[in-house]
Amino acid sequence: SMSLLPLHNHGRCSKCLPPRSIVINNPRSSLRSLRLCASHAHSAGLCLGAHVTGSATHSKSVGVGLCWKPGLRGRVVCSATASELGGTHNDEHSSVSLPAIIAKDDDDVSVSGGNPNHRSIVRDPKDVIPVPPTSITDVDPTRLLGYGADLEENHPGYGDDAYTQRRADIGRAATEFAIRVRRAENEHESTIPHIQYTAEEDACWRDVLQTIKKKSQDLACPEYNAGLEDMLAALGPEATTRVPQLADVDKVLRSSPGQFRVRPVGGLLHPRSFLNALAFSTFHSTQYVRHPNEPFYTPEPDIIHELVGHLPLLMNETFADCVRHVGRASLLAPECDMWHLTKVYWYTVEFGVMHSKSVDRPLAYGAGVLSSIAELDNLAGALDNGVTFLPLNPYEPLPKISYNDGVQKFYVSVQSLRDMERKLHTFADFCENLYGQGVSLKTWRHLQSLKNPPGEVARRA
Repeated sequence: SMSLLPLHNHGRCSKCLPPRSIVINNPRSSLRSLRLCASHAHSAGLCLGAHVTGSATHSKSVGVGLCWKPGLRGRVVCSATASELGGTHNDEHSSVSLPAIIAKDDDDVSVSGGNPNHRSIVRDPKDVIPVPPTSITDVDPTRLLGYGADLEENHPGYGDDAYTQRRADIGRAATEFAIRVRRAENEHESTIPHIQYTAEEDACWRDVLQTIKKKSQDLACPEYNAGLEDMLAALGPEATTRVPQLADVDKVLRSSPGQFRVRPVGGLLHPRSFLNALAFSTFHSTQYVRHPNEPFYTPEPDIIHELVGHLPLLMNETFADCVRHVGRASLLAPECDMWHLTKVYWYTVEFGVMHSKSVDRPLAYGAGVLSSIAELDNLAGALDNGVTFLPLNPYEPLPKISYNDGVQKFYVSVQSLRDMERKLHTFADFCENLYGQGVSLKTWRHLQSLKNPPGEVARRA
């Protein structure tokens, strides 16, 4: 059997600044004063589990708690609910008790007892909670889904060997920088690569910037317009005529109210690495420029998209907190929830819009809208274009992400950045607590659906 550390849901983590919800309060003599949140519990080698007695084929849950067994991994089985085992869960978003989890190294475990609806739910290994990063150095920035130079046939730069090679060279420099930073004890020992942009690339930057600045006056939220002006002013007069260097932008962001940092990346980063980094106030940005044949379109992030779309709002403290909350929700997320959290990011930070009470039209704050002429026009003509606006509810399933179908058919709307910050803060706290107890959002929604009629889960969330 496994020894246990009792689980509680009240109190504060002694290592978090500011304090987060407590996950464990251990009464054992050697660790009597231990109070940890989910992230710090995992970094200390604690894994969620339930006290198991008997053999793997005739086992029974007799308690809920944390198992002191570093590195425990494998299939997990949902048995009786926490309330049936004497535990409680008081989060306002849960109308059913969370399940107790048994973690076994390799075995599939059949568990008896408890509510028949919750018994013996054998979950895929993708449901297993990972060991989270404890600092930005634990996040792998080399996990690329695309190197940035492998272009498809419908890409504007496809067949242009010189352009493809330049992207490859810029991407390689970013990857080498990431490796140096991870090896260095002091990250400041490594300098963000300086890119000598061509006259053609500078011209592309000027054209896009001037066009976006004009359109954003009426179609972007005021926080974005203020952030763009502040960022350009801090970068100096050359920022409007030449592509700014990422190292200079990094200095500006660090000293702004948002206090974010920016690091180069060689291409499209894996969602877990990208989202995890946000929790540590780090945004990974590409450095290559879109193909000059289509200056107002890029099928993937480039430096213009980052500079015009993402980075101005990261100057804003409230928006920066929103981005950090999305990252924080991802730290303990099992693989089965990563795509949902990617969608939360997509429909807020990338394609979010705002319906302010003081303005009679939707305003963009998402980078994918702000950096695209087509998306801004789509938003301006939303009533005629058949666009659907949905209120932000990060707990329920979100629409399918549209990559190559033209402009967005759905936009998720908030009332203000402060409204979004409150919702994402609560959501991140909820995810920390949920994942800290070994339960995925996928499983939580399933348990909700057993008790509530269709539509009730979304309403309660």
